[in-house]
Amino acid sequence: MTIPTLAINPDDDHHSHRSKSKQRSNIKKEGTVFRLVENGPSTDHKWEKCRLVLVNSSSGYLLEFYAPPKSSKPKTGLYCSMLNKCRETTALEMPDREHTFVLKASNTHDYVFEASNASDLRSWLGHIRQCMPEENLRCDSVNMGDHIPQSDMMGSFSNSNGQYGYSDRTAPPPEIPPRSPARASYSMPTSSAPSPIHPPDGANNTQAMD
Repeated sequence: MTIPTLAINPDDDHHSHRSKSKQRSNIKKEGTVFRLVENGPSTDHKWEKCRLVLVNSSSGYLLEFYAPPKSSKPKTGLYCSMLNKCRETTALEMPDREHTFVLKASNTHDYVFEASNASDLRSWLGHIRQCMPEENLRCDSVNMGDHIPQSDMMGSFSNSNGQYGYSDRTAPPPEIPPRSPARASYSMPTSSAPSPIHPPDGANNTQAMD
């Protein structure tokens, strides 16, 4: 009796390994962070654990958000060419969290993340800034006019993807207080969801990974 065997094409196996190796080489930074998102239909917001991946795609540098972290496909993404600012948040904006940073995008939405420690925070800021357009790199030193009181910042979040937006203020804020122990969640009003993210002008509308 002949036992059937599975025929494996060595060329296909080699191509698969080569493709995976190429994908890994396109990743500039990858790690687990927490992202501020809406907590369902309620007014509370929560920190969602996700895997943040900075990729050099055919359409440009791209940040991909995987939630839960072991997901095989990203939940959403953001092109670095859309970023206007990339900076650490202040104690006035996030008094209950340390090692947090904010990305301000040209689609009028901002994204807040919490890194695992100060070193990881600096690493994310450095890698993301390297992938931003030269003319948008105005975040090396934080302007005091960009500091937003927590009540204003937290009251303008929108959609379950954790995107939010706030208006710039020109008046300097009061003295920054020390950070306090973390609370479980924040309470803030909900708002309508933003339009979906599109690739920048001149880029492919569909994400293409090398």
